[in-house]
Amino acid sequence: MRLIRRWFIAGLVVLLPVIVTIWALAFGFNLLDGLWRSLLPHLIGRYVPGVGALLTVTLTVAVGAVATNVIGRRLIGWGESLLERIPVVRSVYSTAKQIVDVLAGGQKAAFQRVVLVEYPRRGLYAVGFVTSTDAPAAATEAVGEELWSVFVPTAPNPTSGWVAMLPKSQCRVVDISVDEAFRYIISGGVLTNSTPRRPGSAPRPGRAEPVTGQTTGSS
Repeated sequence: MRLIRRWFIAGLVVLLPVIVTIWALAFGFNLLDGLWRSLLPHLIGRYVPGVGALLTVTLTVAVGAVATNVIGRRLIGWGESLLERIPVVRSVYSTAKQIVDVLAGGQKAAFQRVVLVEYPRRGLYAVGFVTSTDAPAAATEAVGEELWSVFVPTAPNPTSGWVAMLPKSQCRVVDISVDEAFRYIISGGVLTNSTPRRPGSAPRPGRAEPVTGQTTGSS
C-alpha cells in the first residue's frame, strides 16, 4: 500500500500541472469563443467552434494597431472622454483602466519595488509592493515624515490584499524581483530564491537595490 500511495502522489505531482494548464487554456478558449456564440449564426449562418476565438484575437490585434498611430490615439481619447461623461460608466471604466494599466506595466512606478513590512505584529514580516512614494501632502504633514504607499497582497491569491501608507523607515527594501515575490506569494512560500546575492556584488538585472542604513521603525 505504501508503494501504491507513493506512486499515486508522484503521479499527482506530474499530472496536476498538466491538468491545470489544459484547463486554463480551455477556459480561455471557451471565453474568447463564447463572445461571438450568439452572433455567428447571424453572420455566417451557423456556429463554428474556434471562429469566435479567432475573431476575438483578430479584433484585439486590429484595435492595437489602431491605438499605436496618431489618429487612432485621438479616436480612443475621444471615446474615453465620452465614457467619462456618463456618471455610472465613468467610475467603472476609470477603475478598470487603471487596473489594466498597472497590470500591463503602463505605470512604470507600479509594483517595481519589493519591501518587507512588519505585519500583523512586530517581529513578523509580510511581503509588500511599493505602489507610490508620493503620499498625499496632508498625510505626510500629519505624520511628520516621508510616507510610501504599499500594497500587501494575500496568499495564494495576490489580486486581493490591503493598501497602507507607511513611513519609509518602516519599509525594508529587499533584493528580489517583483516576479519572484509574486511566485513566493502564490506558492505560499514554497518557491524561494535559492541564490542570494553576495554582499558587495553588483545587483542582478531587474532587481531593486536595498536601501542602505534602513532600519525597521517601531511604534
